[in-house]
Amino acid sequence: MVLVLGGAYQGKHEFVLRRFDLVPGDILDCTADTDPQSVPSGCRCVAGFDQLVLALLDRGEDPVAWTGAHLRQLDGAVVLCRDLFCGVVPADPRLRRWREETGRCCTLLAAHAGQVYRLFCGIDQRLK
Repeated sequence: MVLVLGGAYQGKHEFVLRRFDLVPGDILDCTADTDPQSVPSGCRCVAGFDQLVLALLDRGEDPVAWTGAHLRQLDGAVVLCRDLFCGVVPADPRLRRWREETGRCCTLLAAHAGQVYRLFCGIDQRLK
């Protein structure tokens, strides 16, 4: 697994297309409406992992437990997640929980990933 973190509009999609020889059709773009069970096994790239975490929270599921249970399914994938961890802490309790759970999930993903990158202004930095 490869984990790619970065803020909104920092070039994550372009980076993975170029770096990992993917085409746009290889990328599953998750939204807050994505059914977490619809993430196919063998998917080459899952983008919007933060939105998947929000979908899990809105369904009353535990995102960390879901992530742990699906590590094998994500094993060969590139996972893109928006960096929610810096900046002002949201006043809304739902958004604070989303931020915290996304961080916990990314910690789990990073521990199992073979490579971890952070993107800022289109510039990649390999963390692992």
